[in-house]
Amino acid sequence: MANPPPEKSLPDLSALRIDRSTRSGPPVRSSRRILLFLLGLALVVAAGALGLRFRGVFRGVPEVRIGSARLISPNRADAILTANGYLVSRTQAAIGAKVSGRVEEIRVEEGDQVDAGQIIAVLEHADLKAGLLAAGAAHSRARADVRAAEIVLTEDERDLQRKKALFEASIGPREDWEKAGAKRDGSKARLEAMRQQAALDAARVKESQEILENMFIRAPFPGTVISKDAEIGETITPGGMGAASGRGSVVTLADLAHIEVETDVKEDYIGRIRLGQPARVEVDAVPGRIYRGRLRKIIPMGDRSRA
Repeated sequence: MANPPPEKSLPDLSALRIDRSTRSGPPVRSSRRILLFLLGLALVVAAGALGLRFRGVFRGVPEVRIGSARLISPNRADAILTANGYLVSRTQAAIGAKVSGRVEEIRVEEGDQVDAGQIIAVLEHADLKAGLLAAGAAHSRARADVRAAEIVLTEDERDLQRKKALFEASIGPREDWEKAGAKRDGSKARLEAMRQQAALDAARVKESQEILENMFIRAPFPGTVISKDAEIGETITPGGMGAASGRGSVVTLADLAHIEVETDVKEDYIGRIRLGQPARVEVDAVPGRIYRGRLRKIIPMGDRSRA
């Protein structure tokens, strides 16, 4: 039977010791450093919070404006000025008559396009037509009298020449020559008077024609009838206001081929506009359509209530 191996001798650890006197210093200094670091960090955080809280006092409070949101198209994004206004025709007028009269006929309706000089309405004019016929007859008679007087004057001129030749030939008496001359002068004076009467009658015919023409209401410019202001049988009075004094106009005519935009511009933006400046016009009734225009006129009139 084998013998067991001899046991190894263990080292004696009782003589080992830890010297704690030399390691007590460093842990104390490390704690102080950590404490100082945390204190500095707290001061920095406090200073930052105070700066954020009171920055408006030093930098000024920004102005905030509240407005409604709206969609801005690329065309509006680069606009110098945007303003709202009204579409109006450059030429628009209420068409009436020069004289009073009752409407006999209206030849247009709303929406009709008319040319310059086209008859819009007709007033009753039977009496004026009869007066024109009478003036024309008087003028015709005066012209006939002028022709008769010219014939008489021609005959008197011939008679005067015959009597003069007889007197110069010592055949006829001087008295006959003188009477022929007086007769010729009388015929010449009557012819001149008849010519003046014929001219007067011609002027009366022209006057009657102008008065009759006033019974025909014509379009002063090409345009579109946008409203009919009177009906057949109503009385038209120049400057009439209401049914008591008669209608003042028959129709309202507008030139829709030349449209303008009337708008107000704030006084702060007056310096941004100039004559001839290009403009883009957008109409609510035609969404997505852009019309081109130019600034035609700046009216020097302000509205204090709207600045």
